Amino acid sequence: MAGGLVKYRHLSRNSAARMALLRGLVTQLVKYEHIHTTYAKAKEAQRMAEKLITMAKKDNEPARRSAQGILYTPHILLPKLMGELRNRYLTREGGYTRVSAQSPRTPTTRVRAPSSSSSTAPRTRAS
Repeated sequence: MAGGLVKYRHLSRNSAARMALLRGLVTQLVKYEHIHTTYAKAKEAQRMAEKLITMAKKDNEPARRSAQGILYTPHILLPKLMGELRNRYLTREGGYTRVSAQSPRTPTTRVRAPSSSSSTAPRTRAS
């Protein structure tokens, strides 16, 4: 059926690769508090990050264990999540993260090394 309800974006990956990608993005988001990625990946990581912060606000043992299962470096990031981030968003009911659009990347310009036969004077074109 075309146009059916899609529960999540597949991101052109199988389940394990998709979860690894999202776990990595959320880990970096907790660590650096911002990430640069594509819009689709950001929206999916946002869903996981919102749930992670909501779990951290509960501050009980099951929430800690769930957060340990999501973060790649829980021994480093769990104190930040359960401390600083939890206190920052304790009174907020949701909407902890924001996805902002970046301008499209401009193509990089190539810089060529001058050839050995050319002089340092600029080239002029003969008409």
